[in-house]
Parts: sequence; C-alpha cells; structure tokens
Amino acid sequence: MAVVALALVAVLGGGGLSLWFHRAQEADRRAEVERHRPEAPTAFPDPFRTPEGR
Repeated sequence: MAVVALALVAVLGGGGLSLWFHRAQEADRRAEVERHRPEAPTAFPDPFRTPEGR
C-alpha cells in the first residue's frame, strides 16, 4: 500500500512539475512573440476633420 501511495505521489508530482515547466515555456514564447510584433500602423488623418476637432 505504501508503494502505491509513493508511486501516486511521484506521478502527480511529476505531472505537476511538467505542467509548471511547460506553462513557463509557453509564457516565455508568448513574450518573445510580443517583443517582435510590429507596431500597428497609424491611421490616415481624417481630411474632413477641422483642427478644432469638429
């Protein structure tokens, strides 16, 4: 019984560690993609809008 409990703890612990590691990798990957994302293009000025904003 103790062997089964120890095996269960090892499997759950290993799964939790793997999940934590892969989530950290995914967060790093997303941050890298975000750093290399180009700036959004600026919109053309509205020719019908006056300088006062009306």
